[in-house]
Amino acid sequence: MATDYKDKIRKLLALAESPVEAEAKAALLKARQLMAEHKLTEAELKEAEKQTVKDVRTDITCSKRRDPWIINLSAVIGERATGTTDTVSRRST
Repeated sequence: MATDYKDKIRKLLALAESPVEAEAKAALLKARQLMAEHKLTEAELKEAEKQTVKDVRTDITCSKRRDPWIINLSAVIGERATGTTDTVSRRST
């Protein structure tokens, strides 16, 4: 769905290059309206065309945390950084 409105805006911008002045003006106005609604710029639309999606598969898997001491370490770092003692509740190991 996210690409649907982007495609529509791109088509309207292409239609804005039409030699028929009224058609080009109407297409440009509608494209600008949709761009404002979706907070897009022409540069962002052009960048999206250049980007490609890569599907990279690896044999890396995620599992349960092996090192529970990381929670305690992050609590200490948080306490030192903020000067408080209640940033993260610690578990006893």
